[in-house]
Amino acid sequence: MQPRLGTLIYCLRDRQVLLMHRAKEPNLGLWVPPGGKLEPGEDPRAGALRELREETGLAAHDLRFRAVVTIVEHVPHGPDWWVLFLYAATQWAGTLREESPEGRLAWWPVREVPRLALPPADARFFARAVDLDAPPFHARYEFDAAFRLRSAEVHAV
Repeated sequence: MQPRLGTLIYCLRDRQVLLMHRAKEPNLGLWVPPGGKLEPGEDPRAGALRELREETGLAAHDLRFRAVVTIVEHVPHGPDWWVLFLYAATQWAGTLREESPEGRLAWWPVREVPRLALPPADARFFARAVDLDAPPFHARYEFDAAFRLRSAEVHAV
């Protein structure tokens, strides 16, 4: 089993975060930050910048590394294994597209995000990922087939 490599980018302004309401799988109907799979041989930072531009129309000027998150989901067709590189940005150029083929974009107050429908792992690491005063971290989450947490580890980097 090879991991799938991906990025997530949290754009932050005035205590708000930019999230996408997913219009297709994975995470259909859930709120997620812009991001996506890395292309073969692509650097995670370059992939994050590319995904942000493709999904939002924005070009980040100050991409900050926040975390490496490993997610193992024990689903019926066999384990699903993701390694995600999380970044945050507070400065960017470009015009935000409100809609993309991936879903609808919206700014949310950071304090309201825990009440939204989020992927199970995202719900666990969101607060730490957007806390720019906290050190970067590594996390590993393992879920059963019903997406109930089996184990979790979080360590500062």
